[in-house]
Amino acid sequence: MSLCIFFRRIAQTVGLSFIFAASAHPSTLSFFDAYELAQSAAPDLALARYRVELADSERATAFGRILPQVTLFGQFSDNRIEYDSELSVADQNFYGQRYGVQFSQALLNVSDGLEVSRLEFLKKQSQNEFAVAEAVLLSLLMETFLGVLLADADLEQYETELKALERQLKEATALYERSLLPVTEVLETQTRTDTLRADLIMARGNTLIAREELSQLTGEDVEALASLADTFTLVNRFPSALAASQQASLNSPVVAAAEAAVDAARKEVDRERARRLPRVDLTYSYQHSDVGFDNLQSPARDTSTVAIAFNYPLFEGGAIAARIRGATARFRSADTIYRAEVIRAEARARSA
Repeated sequence: MSLCIFFRRIAQTVGLSFIFAASAHPSTLSFFDAYELAQSAAPDLALARYRVELADSERATAFGRILPQVTLFGQFSDNRIEYDSELSVADQNFYGQRYGVQFSQALLNVSDGLEVSRLEFLKKQSQNEFAVAEAVLLSLLMETFLGVLLADADLEQYETELKALERQLKEATALYERSLLPVTEVLETQTRTDTLRADLIMARGNTLIAREELSQLTGEDVEALASLADTFTLVNRFPSALAASQQASLNSPVVAAAEAAVDAARKEVDRERARRLPRVDLTYSYQHSDVGFDNLQSPARDTSTVAIAFNYPLFEGGAIAARIRGATARFRSADTIYRAEVIRAEARARSA
């Protein structure tokens, strides 16, 4: 199971925990619905998806270069010769045609084969980066969604308390008018009521801010949200929280992306070293040619050619060595990043 599917199933599992009565509140927004909206609206996730498509197209292009190449060609012409002379020389027209097919296949090309392998690792890296983007979006959406629910709960609590205090203030005022309650208790109740009204205004502002943050993630206006279930059950296949944390660190898409980057950089070094090896290509071509192209009165002819091309680089002004040094530097950089991500993952597992 790929990491992208893994995180998508996590989102579905979390979304199922936000259970609500659909018949009573058909317009409420569940967490899973919000996640689907956020997936279509998040630009970072879209860019990560496009990088996966780009990496896949580059890998397919490189793989196509090592497969047989077949080309069909043709030319048709009308060559006319006009003589500027007092002699009675007739003008001539040559109607010609030339067409054929050419087949080529690399017999020995190590560098192109290693390039396909390198781009395969880059595709894997982009897929893991897409999984990272999904995980970041899921975490941010969960935090924002819960923030709206908490803000709504605080607002409801303040409204309930304010109603109770307002009733208490009316009762205290009535008792005070009958000299059954000291003025200090009336003023104290009035002060608590005014303070709670201020808290209520603040809570309403926090609710609006939280809903606006959720709207930015989903791309749509947010009204009623599905409430959390009181209890729900998750199937746990880990013996302890530490084992679950360690497994999560091992399956971290960040570490997997860094590891794929190391493999791709290593293949780049091998590719640059392979450029010092000879390259051998096989080419076969068939051509039918008429007289028109040569402006000669000769019969049409068919030509078949089988050729083996051999290329061996001897000296390129130090360019090959420079490319190897650059690829080695990129490999060491990627390896350093990978080791750092592994250390961070182990530290998170120990602290969990």
